[in-house]
Amino acid sequence: MEGINKKSELHDSSLQKKVELASKYNKGDELPVDFKKIEGAVDMFDILLEGEKIGAFEIANSNPEEENLGVKTKQLGFIRIDDLFLNKGLGKQFYIVLNNYLKTTENSVLESSGEHITPQAKRVWASLLKDGLVYKEGTRSNGEDFYRFK
Repeated sequence: MEGINKKSELHDSSLQKKVELASKYNKGDELPVDFKKIEGAVDMFDILLEGEKIGAFEIANSNPEEENLGVKTKQLGFIRIDDLFLNKGLGKQFYIVLNNYLKTTENSVLESSGEHITPQAKRVWASLLKDGLVYKEGTRSNGEDFYRFK
């Protein structure tokens, strides 16, 4: 969502709720982020904030050689968060919640892809590294660093 283009769009109750939610939170606030599996989809989930859908993501398996090292890993196939919720620290909190979910339900941990990583995702991983929640695992052949939750 690039922004509100027409006044009539504000009458959409879902958009109104999203605008209210976005204005309610500031960067650094603890956000009650959650997610739920999209019915009928394989490894695709909606991202929820206070029960309102604000994005979606897909979980992908990592390379098979990673599993041979004794640690099962998963990566984000894609992630999309509504523009209204960017730059609020949501990505970092979401990665932590997702990693906890993967640990408990799939006995695996989240790692960065390092292949096609956006500047926003790089900032999230750098922040997680700074907080000591992940470690730099190496550098991919394309020169991108990649990280894994501890």
